[in-house]
Amino acid sequence: MALQKIIIDTDPGIDDVLAISLALSNPEALEVLLLAITHGNIDVNACTKNLVLLMNVLQQEKEAREQSNLPKLAFQKPIIAIGADKPIIKTHGHGEFEEDDGLEGYHGVDGLNGFHSRNPGLVAEDFLLDFNSDNRPEGNTKAYIPSRLPAYDEILRQLRDNEPKSITIVVLGPCTNLALALAKDPETFHRVSKIIIMGGAVRHAGNMTPAAEFNIYGDPDAAERIFNLSSPSNDRKGYGRVPVALVPLDQTNYHTFSLETLKEFTDPLIASGSPLARLLNDIFSRSFDKIASHSGKALAQCHDPVTIYALLHPELMSWESLDVRVETNGIWTRGQTLIDTRNYPRWKPGEKGIVRDNGNWLHGDTGNQVDVLVGTGDDPSAFGSKLFKGIFRN
Repeated sequence: MALQKIIIDTDPGIDDVLAISLALSNPEALEVLLLAITHGNIDVNACTKNLVLLMNVLQQEKEAREQSNLPKLAFQKPIIAIGADKPIIKTHGHGEFEEDDGLEGYHGVDGLNGFHSRNPGLVAEDFLLDFNSDNRPEGNTKAYIPSRLPAYDEILRQLRDNEPKSITIVVLGPCTNLALALAKDPETFHRVSKIIIMGGAVRHAGNMTPAAEFNIYGDPDAAERIFNLSSPSNDRKGYGRVPVALVPLDQTNYHTFSLETLKEFTDPLIASGSPLARLLNDIFSRSFDKIASHSGKALAQCHDPVTIYALLHPELMSWESLDVRVETNGIWTRGQTLIDTRNYPRWKPGEKGIVRDNGNWLHGDTGNQVDVLVGTGDDPSAFGSKLFKGIFRN
């Protein structure tokens, strides 16, 4: 498979950690140019701390393997840029994020089940100065390259500095950074080859509300703007349409792993001194009781990792082109990813039917053309083993 250049836009919580680890562990297939941080699971500074932690641990893993009998890993050293700390227009319809309700969620207040409080010192207290202080020399750290640019500007810089249509953007959180980059410089943004988004619930219930999935709900207005790039009508604006793909809950909810699968991989590696195995075992083993109490099943869902896996194994993936739109105004349905389920025939360009086409759902030359993941070619319940083999390369 040819090397793919990618940008990962992320709100690092625990499944982002898996997805990023998978991407960085496969440098022969994926060249990770940039990790762009957005709001989402937690606030953007806490997300940045989690990503810095992961990069430090990956560096430790690389060094530990050079001194052991474990297979060597050539982790990449990407740029990290801090991005949007809030949605582009407004917060959520019910105001539930406007005050601290004291709930820690599945993954704790830090997004990593309290890992930082149990393991102080793995991230320097002044780590943010690498990204924004004129008093600290600009340059590389051992594990990553901090950018002083906001993430949307760094995205544009990468698109500008590389060949047109050579970069895929992978979105693992809300689409805010992408919408900001698009608004600032649409011509440069259209140099992107493809956008693949973990998000949405197409023929499936949401996980944030009955209708909406977390990432799309986090900034529906931004998601709408990115989805709209897939429409043939975008051609008429002079830039051409951008391929947009969606990896929805319809698939990711069923790609899971158990605590037993986790420990099958991490326990022997921990015994061999693997820092990465210790990290993953620590942050995930504390999630299973919470997951079981909420869903009745002690299985961790692999939302973000499936998205990276789709890039690594395109020959296994099945996609369906659908007119997927984002609800931005509904009180109860804000953030819903909607398709037309009426089974009416689509009209050919210029053709008219016998009914009024409210919302232009039937016109063949309007609407979005989003490639929706409908199959991964594997037993979803066995995904955990493939995931951890891809991360640890064993």
